Amino acid sequence: MTGPREDFSHHEGLDVPGPSDDRSVPYEYPSLDEKTDYWAGRWAEFKRLLRQRWDDPVFRVTLTLSTIVFFGLIIWGLINKYLVPLVFQ
Repeated sequence: MTGPREDFSHHEGLDVPGPSDDRSVPYEYPSLDEKTDYWAGRWAEFKRLLRQRWDDPVFRVTLTLSTIVFFGLIIWGLINKYLVPLVFQ
């Protein structure tokens, strides 16, 4: 944003001091000098790469099949641990 901040609040009649009173500098959100957290940056990079690769049909099929196999193995393990001993006692 290169222009001054436009204040759309309904408190025009109130004289409340604050950073919004200085209209001589451009308003930027988030501020440029703000450092991102390490894990927030990693999460943002992961989402960017996921969005970039999502258009590839091979990636979508691979991710879907991997998820199905992963949860299928978890369910199979739970069945073997809890249900099979109950049936064959």
